[in-house]
Amino acid sequence: MGNSGALAAAGKGRDLFDLWRVLTDLHPDEQLIVDGLAHYMREETFSYHELAANLAAKLEHPDFIADLDQLTADSPLRYDVTLATDLIMERLGGRLSGASDLGEIEGGGWRPADTDEPA
Repeated sequence: MGNSGALAAAGKGRDLFDLWRVLTDLHPDEQLIVDGLAHYMREETFSYHELAANLAAKLEHPDFIADLDQLTADSPLRYDVTLATDLIMERLGGRLSGASDLGEIEGGGWRPADTDEPA
C-alpha cells in the first residue's frame, strides 16, 4: 500500500512522519508518488476530500499526534504534526482527484475552521 495509503488507512503518526521526511529531505517527484498510489490502490484510491477528512480527524486524536513520541526520545527538529499534515495536503493532496486550488489548501486552508492552528 505504501506510506500514502498507510497514512489514510491506519491511525499511525509515524506514517505521517515518514511522508514528511521523504518530502522535505529527498524532494521526490510528487506526481510519481500519487501515480504509484493510484496504481497500487486502484479503485480504493481516495480523493482529495477523503484524505482531507481523514487527516483532519486524525489531528483530533491524541494517540495519532503522540505516536512518534513512543519511538523517539525527542521530536525530530523542524517536525510538527499539524504542519506535516499541511505539507502532505499541499504537495500530495493537491494532486488527488477533486482537489481544491492550491491557494485554498496552503497554510492549513484545507483544515476545517474548528481545527486548532499549529503551536
